[in-house]
Amino acid sequence: MSERALHAARDRLVAKGVRLGEVRLVERHLEWLQVRNGKMETCSRTVSRGLGVRVLAGGWGYAASDDLSDPVAVADRAVDLAASVGHLSYDEIDVGERPPQQGHWATEVEEDPFSVPLDEKVDWLVEATEAMKGVEVARANAMSLRRSTRLLTT
Repeated sequence: MSERALHAARDRLVAKGVRLGEVRLVERHLEWLQVRNGKMETCSRTVSRGLGVRVLAGGWGYAASDDLSDPVAVADRAVDLAASVGHLSYDEIDVGERPPQQGHWATEVEEDPFSVPLDEKVDWLVEATEAMKGVEVARANAMSLRRSTRLLTT
């Protein structure tokens, strides 16, 4: 994941004097495997990334993009949208002052399923399909893996 995009957007918000800003970078990995009657039927892997920017700058503004090549433009769009609705705000919103926070959280796993070789995963599915042969309605077996990584800065 490109932390540079995250920090470039945040730095732009700081430069524009935004009262409150949040930049979120999300990356999702998906893998779908399906075996039918002992043969591989589906094998799909995808990766998607996106950047979202939420700001309070007169009003609330939000912009997002799956193109990480210009994070500053995404930040500018969020600020422009917030400014365009600022005249509709009822009152000044007090967001207070808080010191910057930093943290990390990750789900613990014994083995990363994305690091298991594809042929091993297919073998597991074929074996499971073979074990189900005596059951009339069970002819297919599938494995769906998802990993989501989120980076956030305010």
